[in-house]
Amino acid sequence: MARMPLYRVDFQVDVSTIFDHLVNILVGRRDLVLTPKLEDKISIRMEEAAGILKELGYQVEHVSPREFYDYMTGETPTGNVTTLEDVLGDEFLMVHELVEISELKKRGIPIDKRTVMRFYPKVYEAHFVAIDYELSHALSRGKYGWIERRLAQAKEQLDDPHLPEEFSYLKQEAGLRWRSLAKKFAKYARLEFNSLR
Repeated sequence: MARMPLYRVDFQVDVSTIFDHLVNILVGRRDLVLTPKLEDKISIRMEEAAGILKELGYQVEHVSPREFYDYMTGETPTGNVTTLEDVLGDEFLMVHELVEISELKKRGIPIDKRTVMRFYPKVYEAHFVAIDYELSHALSRGKYGWIERRLAQAKEQLDDPHLPEEFSYLKQEAGLRWRSLAKKFAKYARLEFNSLR
């Protein structure tokens, strides 16, 4: 007669979470595992940002917490140092990233950890749409200092030494987009437009 076990343990293994955890341990980033708690935090912050964007007249695409997490923790070709926690802790950056991801999804681009690397020119285009909404939101909140800082950062990105040579053609287009944004928001940022060229 076969013995029946006294107890049985059932569990599910999310292979992508285990992989993320192992990669992050190897690179010394133990805080970047998509746990259920972090997934809930991402969902809440995305809902808040979607509400803000609705007020600004922007239609957000459906973005899952996993897609948001993967996009924010994936590879980039530049020296971008904005972290997932930075974004989750700031309503303006949340608005920016949600627009950027939505713009990519509207173009049929899959969102994962390699999106930025595989579709960099399109990401660059989406970035400028996103910064426009981000700055519009800051303007609606009267956060002129934020507008000034972000315009200055956007200008610095034009001279990013980490931008791969194959994307250098984007600098001219980005320069035109940046000047358009600077002109639109300069009077709120105490910047002289002549110094923004």
